Amino acid sequence: MKAIPALLLLCVLALTARAQQAAANARINELERKLEQATRQIDQLKDTVQTLRAEINLIKDEATQHAATNKIPQPRRGRIECLR
Repeated sequence: MKAIPALLLLCVLALTARAQQAAANARINELERKLEQATRQIDQLKDTVQTLRAEINLIKDEATQHAATNKIPQPRRGRIECLR
């Protein structure tokens, strides 16, 4: 008689352990999915940062070239020019 309650208790404990293992596996799968998603987002952000840096450098280079080619000539000292 003592064996039947012990056997039932053992079955309940085994089922509980299996349910906890399944819950743990589900949580692990969810965390792995979230990690993969975060990794993809980081890669996208890195690409965006590189694109923005390249665009900023291009704008700076264009501004430097524009400033170098469109300098306003300075008048010579001691000489006044009149336009009529």
